[in-house]
Amino acid sequence: MHGVIDRLIVEESRILAVDFKTNAVVPARAQDTPEALLRQMGAYAAMLKQLYPNHEIATAILWTASAALMPLPHDLVTAALGRTTSP
Repeated sequence: MHGVIDRLIVEESRILAVDFKTNAVVPARAQDTPEALLRQMGAYAAMLKQLYPNHEIATAILWTASAALMPLPHDLVTAALGRTTSP
């Protein structure tokens, strides 16, 4: 996998991966985030879980247009990643 996590916050028992997005339209809810972005964050979460198996893995997007941090539910990003291998 090749990708760049814009901000990685490593805590004692939790890892937070934050990606900065410059989209002009900021979704109102995490569920409205474009599928490709959810898949990207799901891939980051899966990779980080392999590197930090004893940590809780969390993801979020920082929407630069509104300076809003949007936490992404783990189930949402992992489900999106799972859809990449579906027929």
